[in-house]
Amino acid sequence: MGWFGFVSDDDSEDANNENNIDQYPDEAHLQMYEEQPRVIPAGHYVVVARVIEAKDLPSIRSFDLWQTVTSFSLKQATENADALPNVTTKVKLSRAGFPQQKRKTIVEKETSQPLWNQCFYFEGMDLANGELDGCAVNFEVSDRRKFGKDATIGSVELECSKVFEEHEHKVWHRWYHLTDPSGKRQGSQGQVKICVQVLRRGDEEATMANMDPEDSDSDSD
Repeated sequence: MGWFGFVSDDDSEDANNENNIDQYPDEAHLQMYEEQPRVIPAGHYVVVARVIEAKDLPSIRSFDLWQTVTSFSLKQATENADALPNVTTKVKLSRAGFPQQKRKTIVEKETSQPLWNQCFYFEGMDLANGELDGCAVNFEVSDRRKFGKDATIGSVELECSKVFEEHEHKVWHRWYHLTDPSGKRQGSQGQVKICVQVLRRGDEEATMANMDPEDSDSDSD
């Protein structure tokens, strides 16, 4: 209070400050500072996957009754089980509510360090906002068997939305550890080097070296 009962400017500011001491930001103001989750936009998407090579792959020891009967030799069947694997990689694109799309590499025979350098294209995905979160690409490295089902050595799965958020929407020449999807064999089952790119129509396409259509293989499992 100033002289003669007048309120000075300083007294007015002090009064305002006192009134604001107990006031907290309301919910609307707080939401302005909260980090909003990013929703990946709708569009036509293409997934490009390249399987380059693998290393440190173990042989899968298993007793195959059919192979034993046809070879008439338990010793030969045991030796075959201990041999280096005949390796192929199955690439599977999963999308929630849709059938799985599958591709596979050629078979590299009797090696723990196969080299493929094969490229695969998965096209025709028209997605709504946020639907890319339900898509994933799986790499399953297997030992090709003459009889019966191939023996899975290990696999790794990448979420398409995570790849899309990477620089240039891709992972490039990256090594990943393989794990046994059944959980029976613990620890790393070798490593696989891959490239994955998730492109949306309208985005500028980043070049992935040697990704020629002639290299692609659309054989389904």
